[in-house]
Amino acid sequence: WQEVRAKRVMDKMAILLRPKADVVRDGELRELDPSQVVLGDILRVEPGDQVVVDGPMVGEGRMEVDESLLTGESDAVTKRPGDELMSGSYCVTGGGYYEAGRVGLDSFANKLTAKATVFKRELTPLQRQVNQIVRVLLIVVVVFEALVWVRNVIGGVPVGEGVRMSPVILALI
Repeated sequence: WQEVRAKRVMDKMAILLRPKADVVRDGELRELDPSQVVLGDILRVEPGDQVVVDGPMVGEGRMEVDESLLTGESDAVTKRPGDELMSGSYCVTGGGYYEAGRVGLDSFANKLTAKATVFKRELTPLQRQVNQIVRVLLIVVVVFEALVWVRNVIGGVPVGEGVRMSPVILALI
């Protein structure tokens, strides 16, 4: 239940924090939804803006980019013309333009998100060993319980006495 609730909250946050892209089209700057960016578009990035698609920096300028969400590197990375910008990073200082090289599902951030959303529960070695021990003990207890019932039937032990023995054996589980 907590995982479902957390996913819903994250989805709401993603909608609120959805970035806009400043794209140069037909010689003028337009603010578009990142899903409308196509290959070859020239995008402008200023301090505080998120890089929405992957691509090389073009034109003049220099910027420092925070890639900590993608790479874990806490220091800002300096980018110059020709350097690759990755989607999901943020411009910290400077600014400039970059060309859309990989958009949609081909972008680094979308590939990273796709990998992160695939939930696969893996047990630790200790958890696997504990599960194996519990299975073996369960089989031993079931066999032991069957043997006790067979002994009670053959030995003529009253049913009430046999029923009193069962909880003791089952408590071993």
